[in-house]
Amino acid sequence: MSRKPKRWSYHVALLVESSRAYGRAVLQGVAQYAEKRPDWILHFEPSGLEAGLPCWLRSWQGDGILARVTTPHMAKALQATGLPVVDLRGFRLEGPFPCVLADNTCIAQRAFDHLYSCGLRHFAFCGSLRGQHPRLDQRGDEFQRCAVEAGFDCEAIYVWERQCNNRSTWGRLIAWLKRLPKPTGILACNDDCGFQVLTACRHAGIGVPEELAILGVDNDPVLCNLSRPSLSSIDLNGLQIGYEAAGLLDRLMQGRKPPAEPVLVTPGNVIARGSTGVLTFTEPEVTAAVRFIREHACEGIRVRNVVERSFLSQRQLERLFQHYLGRSLKAELLRIQIEKAQQLLAETDLPVKTIAIRTGFRSEQYFSEAFFRQCGLRPTVYRQHHRASPEPLCSRG
Repeated sequence: MSRKPKRWSYHVALLVESSRAYGRAVLQGVAQYAEKRPDWILHFEPSGLEAGLPCWLRSWQGDGILARVTTPHMAKALQATGLPVVDLRGFRLEGPFPCVLADNTCIAQRAFDHLYSCGLRHFAFCGSLRGQHPRLDQRGDEFQRCAVEAGFDCEAIYVWERQCNNRSTWGRLIAWLKRLPKPTGILACNDDCGFQVLTACRHAGIGVPEELAILGVDNDPVLCNLSRPSLSSIDLNGLQIGYEAAGLLDRLMQGRKPPAEPVLVTPGNVIARGSTGVLTFTEPEVTAAVRFIREHACEGIRVRNVVERSFLSQRQLERLFQHYLGRSLKAELLRIQIEKAQQLLAETDLPVKTIAIRTGFRSEQYFSEAFFRQCGLRPTVYRQHHRASPEPLCSRG
C-alpha cells in the first residue's frame, strides 16, 4: 500500500462547534491526540453547530479536516477540497466521508435499561421530523427494538425541531403526551428535544417524573440543569469520539485507506437527574426499597439495612426485586455503587482509594475486584479508556 512521504508538519482544520458541551468534548479529545503529534498544526475558530464553512477554508492549503458535517452543501464543499475528511456527525448514513460516531445500538440499550430499572413498563420515543436526520431516526428505531424484544410496546412521535415555535407542532406533542399511558418512560432523541418535552409537560400539567419520565442524549450539563426538573441524559463520550476521529484522520493523511464502515464508539453512562428520579413500581415496598438503595448505596449500607426499613421479610423483598428488576438486593446495591464509581473515574482526578471510600467500599482492593467483576476492567484501566487513551473501548461496525 502506498503511503505519503513523511512531512515536517500537517495542517488540520477543526470544523466542530464550541458552543455546546458535546462539541467541546470532541475538541478536547482531538487536542489530547494532537499532544502526541507535535507535527500537527490545528486551525480552529469558535463557532456554533449551524455556522457553516469559515471563509478562510476557500484558500486554505491544509492536509486534513475534522468536521461535523451539517448539510449536503457543506459536504459538497468539503469534498471539493480533495483533502481527507472525517465526519463526526453522520448527517447522512451514506455520506461521502468516513465517520466516527456514537453507537446508537448501545445508546438505545442503555436508555431502555435505565428506564426499565426505574420500574417503568410503558415506553415511548420522541424524535426529529422523520428523514431529516437519519442517525436520530436510527436511535429511535433501536430504542423501539429494545422495548419490543423485552416484550413491551413503544410509541413514537417525530415532531422535534431545533426552533419549535409552531403552534400545531406544540399541539401535536402535547396531545401525544396526554394520550400516553401513565407512567411512561420517554427517550428524547437528544437533550434539546428532551428540554422541549419537559416544557410541553409543564404546559400540559403532566407530572415529571411521576407520570412521564424523560431521558435525553448528549448530557449537556447546562441544558440539563436548566430544565425543570433537571434532565437525565446519556453521556455520548465525546472525548473518545474526538480522539478516535483524530487518529483516523492521521492514518488517512498518511495514505491509509478509509474504513468501509463507520467507527462506532461506546457511549458513557446514564447521568440520572430529576426527570427520571422517582421510581414507580406497583408494589410500594419495592419503590421505597429501591429509592433507599439509590440514595444511600454509596454510604456503605448493606442488604440488612434495606430489609430493616421494609415491612416485608428479606425473602419477600428478594422475590419482588427479582420480579421487577431481574436482580437481587445485593446486585442492585453493587450496581449503584459501580455506576457512581464509573462517573467519578471518568470525570474527576480523585485517587482510586478515595473513590472506593466515596462509593461505600470497605477497601481499595475489594473495590478494584468488584469493579473488575462488573466491568471487565480494573478502575485505573477504565479511567485511561475514558480519558481518550491510545487503545479506546469502541466497536467497529
